[in-house]
Amino acid sequence: MRNLLLLVVLLAVVLSLYLGVFRGSSDANLFAAEPQLPAAAKLLDLGPGGDPIPNPKTGGNLGGGSNQESTALRALLQWHRSGSDLAPNSVAPLALQEFASIWKGQSSSYAALLRAGLPKIFGEEFDRYGKAFAFEGLEALSKELASAPYHGPAWLVWMDALSFRLMRTRQAMEGSRALGSLIHEMLASGYPRDRVLGLANRVGEVANQAADFLPWKPYGILEGDSLDRICRIQRKTGLSLNYGWINIFNGRSLQNTNLRPGRELKLPTDPLRLEAWRGACLLVLYAGNVPIRIWQASFGKDGNATP
Repeated sequence: MRNLLLLVVLLAVVLSLYLGVFRGSSDANLFAAEPQLPAAAKLLDLGPGGDPIPNPKTGGNLGGGSNQESTALRALLQWHRSGSDLAPNSVAPLALQEFASIWKGQSSSYAALLRAGLPKIFGEEFDRYGKAFAFEGLEALSKELASAPYHGPAWLVWMDALSFRLMRTRQAMEGSRALGSLIHEMLASGYPRDRVLGLANRVGEVANQAADFLPWKPYGILEGDSLDRICRIQRKTGLSLNYGWINIFNGRSLQNTNLRPGRELKLPTDPLRLEAWRGACLLVLYAGNVPIRIWQASFGKDGNATP
């Protein structure tokens, strides 16, 4: 009976998200205040993902390779998204420093070092991604990462580098999808919340540029329209929308008071999807496979649901 009740609650939560039932103040909250979710939301928790990747806070067995390689990979993982340029007490300080230069606008210099034979201490997988990046560029790196059967430390840091470089070279669509994969795998791997939230600014960049690469359909404003009314009408056609998202998609220029009849809006057509990560107390909102918002949330505890 208990399992049946949990299943019913899960179906109700998923159905409400699918239908986009974000009416009234909830519409504003989706892109404003951090929502308070009921304990039942834990049923949507997608982490951990099961990959044998150590928690960056605790280390763990990285498996395979020499002891030096495992230690170097652990240092790489502890450094990643930590806010520090260099992992303390690292066995590979110079190698980490050189790799971190990608985020400082020195990716060409790092690629040249890789082509010249930079010492290989992070293992075969890291070197494979580095070779693709150095000799063939971002497209080759993207293909290598996409075909990887295991998303370990090397995959995580290179996916971060790929997303960053794609965004900086005005390849927003590819960069945003890489960012979505990165965030999902970081959370599935047990990354601390603060490290994941460090990507919030990049997610914001994606949301602000979304109208340039995500699909949309035109909508002519009618007499008496409001953003909420437009959302309700579109939901009846199967398109789940939120008026905060419509506002962002149209350059953050919309208010109900300036919806002039005849004006054309862009309505994003990729479905909204919410990932709830109870362990990290985070929510990630996607349009299709593209992350458009990430924020902290309260989920409550068993027997003590958050109001």
